[in-house]
Amino acid sequence: ARVLVGLLDGEIDRRMIRQAAEATGWYWEECSQYGLGYDAMLTKAGRTVKVEIKDGSKPLSRQRLTPRERTAHQALKAHGVTVEILTCADDLDVLERHRQGSYDDRQLGIRG
Repeated sequence: ARVLVGLLDGEIDRRMIRQAAEATGWYWEECSQYGLGYDAMLTKAGRTVKVEIKDGSKPLSRQRLTPRERTAHQALKAHGVTVEILTCADDLDVLERHRQGSYDDRQLGIRG
């Protein structure tokens, strides 16, 4: 039952992030089911951002990228694209500004 609760909590967080993104004018394209290495593409005012959703209630060590995600993030970064990691609706603020080199510990494979 504990595993199911964790999955439900994660889905609730994901829905809240999506609802908040759409409420602030972002167009959400779900990509998680395609194995691209990121969960969604968000577009607003001519700008498209790739995002990865992680459960912010877990410690960083439990938010690590999968090998597929890490490979995709590195390949995209080599082409100048940063995949933003969102853990809650408040993280959407980062999408409102362009950032250079926004890798964090999960993308670098640093254990937290």
